[in-house]
Amino acid sequence: MNTHTCLRCGREFTADSCNSISGNVDSENHSNYDCLCNQCYRRFVNCAICGDSVYGGNVYSAYNNNNDSVYICYEDKYKLWKCLECGNYYLPDVESHEVIRGNSEGFVCIRCKTDYYHLCGMCDKYFRNGNSIYLNKVRIDDLCSKCANTHYKTCGYCGNYFTSDHLNPINENTSMRFCDDCILRYSHVCDSCGKHTFDDYETGNGDYLCKTCAQYSGKYTFCDECDRYFLISVHHFHYQIHSASYKPNPIFHGKEKNGLYVGIEIEAENEGDYNNDNIAKELLESFSDNENNFYIKNDGSLNHGLEVVSHPYTITKILKCTWLSDVLNMLDSHGFKSHNTSTCGLHVHLSRSAFIDSMHQTRFAWYIYESGYTVPIARRGFNSYCIKVNKHLSDNHPDNDSQSRYEAVNFENTHTIEVRVFKGTLKLETIYNTLLFLDAVFHWTETVRLPILSSITRDKEFLKFITNKPKYTKLHYLLTHSIHS
Repeated sequence: MNTHTCLRCGREFTADSCNSISGNVDSENHSNYDCLCNQCYRRFVNCAICGDSVYGGNVYSAYNNNNDSVYICYEDKYKLWKCLECGNYYLPDVESHEVIRGNSEGFVCIRCKTDYYHLCGMCDKYFRNGNSIYLNKVRIDDLCSKCANTHYKTCGYCGNYFTSDHLNPINENTSMRFCDDCILRYSHVCDSCGKHTFDDYETGNGDYLCKTCAQYSGKYTFCDECDRYFLISVHHFHYQIHSASYKPNPIFHGKEKNGLYVGIEIEAENEGDYNNDNIAKELLESFSDNENNFYIKNDGSLNHGLEVVSHPYTITKILKCTWLSDVLNMLDSHGFKSHNTSTCGLHVHLSRSAFIDSMHQTRFAWYIYESGYTVPIARRGFNSYCIKVNKHLSDNHPDNDSQSRYEAVNFENTHTIEVRVFKGTLKLETIYNTLLFLDAVFHWTETVRLPILSSITRDKEFLKFITNKPKYTKLHYLLTHSIHS
């Protein structure tokens, strides 16, 4: 036996002759030209196009007419064609079919043509199943979209194909054409100009407008809250319950020299048989003057209730307004509860800018937390809805920040300071007492010295401040008789 060296792997092997991709070599002269061992020889395949032997790691896979896998050399790979549908490569002589796929054209193999395509009766090209055309409302399975676009027109509304005699304009001097069914079912007559339109611009009174009249005539304005157009000359307001995050531009009522305004939030649970939306509509229509006095919101802390939120008022103005008592009476007469619930509170916002400085804000908050009058006036103790915090009282270091909006004195808002310690109520006198107490604390803490504020006699000093002031006569009586009697 002769010894040979494999040209591919370099190993020596013993054999009478060695394998060659070009035929056996001269074994007598022991030539190593094109000599391969059996293992390497088996890794060579023949290119299905040119017939040359190619090492298996440098070949490409394709399919023949029998759908058998064959191999192609690097030089001949550019002669293959790729099926537009399955992505497989095929020999150039394999049967293929020209197709239309979307807006492009290409070729598919016989199997994909059979599984996925129809033959168009006009262009003799195959098109994808599922792209059937509706012509005059009748399904046509042998017409591709390219031919349909060439020979037929589409309805400007539904997009289906029609012959010309099935399409009509909806107005004069318009090039758009529509099928009779869409004109009948989906078009409207603009209640402003009298022309037909498919534009669904509804007004607050149920009329329909064309786009030109709604957006460009200058007669209408769009309300985001109502999602409707309204005549600019007609005022309207929203008979609805706003989301908890709703914050309209404030409307200030009354004038105050020191700029102190208050806004109240009255939470109430619906324990009656009336619908919240209907109650809100009745309240707003009757007492809010186009939401200029108050608006109504949902509140996540309530089970089935609502929250009446006033715009900013001076203390003097809100004590004289009539809508507050009317709202409270209507809620009470319709089965709403506030005091006798575990969810309702009375929140009061004070204008932050009215305070002299940040130290005034600190003194105000400190007294609300430490006064012996706070809990009796609030009619409840501090809890998770109105957390008590220990404020730091110092001449030079204000403490007017909050870690949570649920703190009893909440500094989280940009323009207001919220006091949320008070229990809910539907009694007018209770709301008045609450507002007078906050007003008195605001004015007392403007100038009170820290030694007095931090002493055990601070409540007596507060009483001295409100004594003989007509504004606080009822509050003084309440603090000296009703609460401690």
